[in-house]
Amino acid sequence: MAKKNITQDVYTNLLSKVKLIIKKKGFNIKEKYLKSQDDNTVIKYDFNILHGDKIVTELTCYYSEDQVIKGVTRNAYANYIDEMVFNITWVNTIENYEGQGLGTLIFIYSICYLKNKHKNTEYVILDDDSKNSSKIKNNIYNNLGFSFKGFQSLREEISQNDNLEDEPLEIVMSGPEKQLKLGINFIKRAEKILNNIVLREKNNNTSKVSRSTRVSTTISTRYEPYKKKGGKKDENKYTIKELKDISIKNKIKITKIQNEKKIYLTKKDLIKKLKRYKLI
Repeated sequence: MAKKNITQDVYTNLLSKVKLIIKKKGFNIKEKYLKSQDDNTVIKYDFNILHGDKIVTELTCYYSEDQVIKGVTRNAYANYIDEMVFNITWVNTIENYEGQGLGTLIFIYSICYLKNKHKNTEYVILDDDSKNSSKIKNNIYNNLGFSFKGFQSLREEISQNDNLEDEPLEIVMSGPEKQLKLGINFIKRAEKILNNIVLREKNNNTSKVSRSTRVSTTISTRYEPYKKKGGKKDENKYTIKELKDISIKNKIKITKIQNEKKIYLTKKDLIKKLKRYKLI
C-alpha cells in the first residue's frame, strides 16, 4: 500500500513541476471532461494551453477500454488484454507557438493529471503516424517510453548483388499503435525531459520580462455528458465521408502508417474506432 502512495505522490509532484514551467513561460493550462451519455465508463478529456484567451496547444484523450499487450513472447498477439486505458487521440500546437516545448508539456501534464484521477490505470495508448514514428531521436512518444504494440510485417530488402539464399530481412514496425506502461521508467524519462526544458529556458535567458498573463493554478473542469456527433443510425449505413467527419470533429485520427506510408483508415477501422468511444 505504501508503495502505491509514493507512486501517486511522484505523479502529483511531476504535475506541479509541469504547471510551474508553463506558468513561467507565461501560459495557462485548463482541462475539462465530459462523460458519454451512453456509457459512463467512457470519458473524453480535453486539455488546453492558453496564451491569454487563445488556445495555442491542445490535447484530447479518451478514458475507455482498449487492448494492450502484456508480456513479450514470440506469440505477442496472444497477449492482448482488454482494460481501461488513457487513449490520446489528438495533440496539436498552432504554428506561431511551435518550438517552445508546449506539446511535450501538455503531454506529460495530461498523463499525470489522468493518473491522479484514475489511479489503477496502467497504460497509455496512441496512434503515432508521424514521420519519426520509428525513430528514438526527435520523437517525444519514444523518448517517454512508448513502444509499438507489435510488429506489422517483414520487408525483404533485395538488390541485384544479393544472394537470394541469404536475403536480408527487416522488421517493419508500424501500426501506428503504440503503448506506454506507466511506472518508474516513465517518471524518470519525464523528469529528464522537464529538466532539459528548464535548462534551455535558463540558457535562452527567457526571463527578460514577465508576461502580463497571470496563470491560475485553479483547475477549470466541466462535467456533463457529451453527445454523439453522428446520430443513431445503423453503423453500417454511414458513408466513409460521414465517418471521417465524425472522427475529425471529435479529434480522432483517420490515418495510420503502414509499410512506412501514411494511408487512410478503412471504413471498417473507422467504425471500430468510433464505436470504441461510443461516438456511433
